[in-house]
Amino acid sequence: MIRALLIAVGLLFLAYSGAGAQGLQRQCATTNGSNCVPVTVCTSSAAVNVTSGNTTQIVGLTSGQSIRVCSFTITGSAAATAATFVYGTGTNCAGSPSNLTGAMLIGQNGAISSSTAAGSLFAAPASQALCVTAATGNVTGFISYAKY
Repeated sequence: MIRALLIAVGLLFLAYSGAGAQGLQRQCATTNGSNCVPVTVCTSSAAVNVTSGNTTQIVGLTSGQSIRVCSFTITGSAAATAATFVYGTGTNCAGSPSNLTGAMLIGQNGAISSSTAAGSLFAAPASQALCVTAATGNVTGFISYAKY
């Protein structure tokens, strides 16, 4: 009786150990051998509202943390619009601004959306704010993001 109980417990342990290892792999965006790259979970959102010819901060910097964008939707005003995601320090990323994306052209009264099921679309380096530049036309919309 005790031998049967020990065998049953051993089988349950093996089954549980295998399920646990598989569950861990499912939580990875990619694997490299035995290394797991965790999935970025975006739990924050921010509004985008930038007037033509300006750069406006969307997410403020946090020292030592990177801002990862998981999705965005931006719309253009009646005029043809060009928008760029940038990062930098200071007011509205004025200190050392750098492009995260190329200029995205939005047709008249159009919109651009992008999202990812796992990971992030792009990320600002640690200790940098996230901004949007509206080269022509006004840009409105939202982003979902995470800070790590």
